[in-house]
Amino acid sequence: MTDAPRLTSLAHGGGCGCKLDPAVLRRLLAQQPAAESTTRLLRFPASNGTDIVFSYGGQLYTVPAAGGTARRLTDGPGYAIFPRYSADGKQLAFTAQYDGNTEVYVMPAQGGVPARLTVSATLDRDDLADRMGPNNIVMGWRNSAPEVVFRSRWRSFNPFIGELYTVGLAGDLPAQIPVPRGGFVSFSPDDTKIAYNRVFREFRTWKRYRGGQADAGRQQRGADDQLGIDQHQETRRAIGIECERCGA
Repeated sequence: MTDAPRLTSLAHGGGCGCKLDPAVLRRLLAQQPAAESTTRLLRFPASNGTDIVFSYGGQLYTVPAAGGTARRLTDGPGYAIFPRYSADGKQLAFTAQYDGNTEVYVMPAQGGVPARLTVSATLDRDDLADRMGPNNIVMGWRNSAPEVVFRSRWRSFNPFIGELYTVGLAGDLPAQIPVPRGGFVSFSPDDTKIAYNRVFREFRTWKRYRGGQADAGRQQRGADDQLGIDQHQETRRAIGIECERCGA
């Protein structure tokens, strides 16, 4: 039969006037299972089918999709976030703050020296802790061309408005996707269509919000790989897409 914990009076009074005997408290604590040492706050994951890349502690790590030990890919003085694999899974684009500004970088998927693709001006609100998030966030890649797609505010005076751009691996001048504003975006396999969010909300997770920053999916269809504006209502009613052009 196990003895009940013995209570002793507090010498200084106050509270309920009693406490556990220190020896009993130590015995009870020793019986508790040891806390597992787990890694927390793994963010912005992406996969190429065989590997997974994610951001942890401001750096990028990779791990086999089947499981295993994560391997660190970056070791820069600034943070690295939003990694995205190229269509063939061999390149990795990401957003990093290595040289003061937040820019788009690319490197081999297995690691290597990052190459800077964008050069932009410093913004007032370009911080990882800001609810608008940093500038030049990588959204993904085009499927039929080696171009990185990113959301930027470099031409907008309003930090709530972002625009979508593509940039080649040679670091040429970014080209804007011809939609007025945008956030998360995905290309069709032939790059003739995109599905996107008009309002970017990568760092805002408001529950049940229905105000002016509420968003819905949209589709943009082009006649060629330049994504020129065209009619695009055929799937709106089927999946609830709002029409940017016709306002329906």
